[in-house]
Amino acid sequence: MKKSKNLLILFLAILILLAFYLFIKNRPQEESRSNKTSVKDTIITTLDSSKIRKIVLKSNNNILHFQKNEQLWTGNFTFPYKQDKIVELTEVFSNLRAEQIIDENPVDLEQYGLNDPKMSIEVTVENDKNPKIMFLGDLTPTGNSYYFCLKENPTVYTIPKYNGAKFTQTPSDFRDYSLSKINIQEINYLKLSRSGNIALEIKQNPITSKLTDYGIGIWEMTKPYQEPKLVATEKFQSIIESFVSIMNAEEFIEDNPTDLNRYGLENPQSEILIKDKQSHFHLLIGKPMDNEFVYCKKSDSNTIFTIKRSNLSIIATKPFDLIDKFVFIVNIEDVDRISVSGLGVNHTLNINRKRNPSPKSDSDKFLVSYEIDAKIVDEQLFKTIYQSLIGLLLESECHGQTKSTVPDLKLSYKLNKGTKQQIDISFIPFNDDFYAVSQNGKSEFLISKNQVEVMVQELMSLVEE
Repeated sequence: MKKSKNLLILFLAILILLAFYLFIKNRPQEESRSNKTSVKDTIITTLDSSKIRKIVLKSNNNILHFQKNEQLWTGNFTFPYKQDKIVELTEVFSNLRAEQIIDENPVDLEQYGLNDPKMSIEVTVENDKNPKIMFLGDLTPTGNSYYFCLKENPTVYTIPKYNGAKFTQTPSDFRDYSLSKINIQEINYLKLSRSGNIALEIKQNPITSKLTDYGIGIWEMTKPYQEPKLVATEKFQSIIESFVSIMNAEEFIEDNPTDLNRYGLENPQSEILIKDKQSHFHLLIGKPMDNEFVYCKKSDSNTIFTIKRSNLSIIATKPFDLIDKFVFIVNIEDVDRISVSGLGVNHTLNINRKRNPSPKSDSDKFLVSYEIDAKIVDEQLFKTIYQSLIGLLLESECHGQTKSTVPDLKLSYKLNKGTKQQIDISFIPFNDDFYAVSQNGKSEFLISKNQVEVMVQELMSLVEE
């Protein structure tokens, strides 16, 4: 038993010695070099990054030439650059440390990939005519570092892989993928077009009222409808916020293409035009590249790029989905008179205003009285009737001819503000269930007869009080 135990211990000892021998024999070449020195504080370059004026990165595949003009970096490619990416590159040179000194007097640079370097780096500092030249070689056998040397000094170092990777970046790594500097929070205009036709146009409403304080009437849709319609603020706000997703290209495909038709951009399928106070962004949308991406270009640029298809869902927006559904809504302070005639009713509602000789506040400038059919009525009763009138809601767009040309009901508003101070709204039979709503002679929407009849019944009931 004891003999077997001793044999087992001897066998394990032999295995350990064999493993150690194989490790020594096969350890990475980098670690076996006799001239290797481990260092912690060897600094290769200490350039003032704020004074770097030129950087040139040369490889077999690319030449990147960066030049600083005042505060802006430019380059040898025509596209805009990510300024922060170039600044990040300059900061590498301010404190570039070696991981190891591999060979202070190398005889054969080829073993480090420095005989014909992967990359040459030239850095020119302000007031210095001669650039500082450096070379990047191969990855070390462990794959965690790059061999590196200076032209002025034969010593071969290793530098961290993450620093070396900054020197091997391609032109596309420095390209600015942002498409517009438009301020999303200051957008004041939107136009969507499909196949060359305007699908919808929305503008910031130049006319404000107390309704604006409640988010009503901030925006108006001027197309495709013949009469401007107020836009539902909360719905449009979500669209504005979605614009962020189309302000960056997913991938750049081709600069200065000779055949726009190849991308469906000779005659774009759709267009999005956005404006703020200072600038605009006009996106042309072509055909799909695949199930996920769509070819696009800017109207003022000849570069093809892609955007995610899911980010372009706005182009399918239906105008009716965005408008406020009120048949006609206006602040009561902007109204002088309303006439209601048809369906068994004929009433005139007047608001009389006289200047207050001794106002106590801005809201007290006028003495106001309310009349129905020339009879003074209670303010609360009048406002309840008013709410009933302006509470009518559109239910769909009107497509087709009306059943008649004679309205069953007519509402006329006399206003004291705006360019149009007479608004006539007629309810014309469209079919057995709906009225076409005609505003100033233009019928573009439908409302159910039931909704109108309920309003009339409520009006009759309130007037009788």
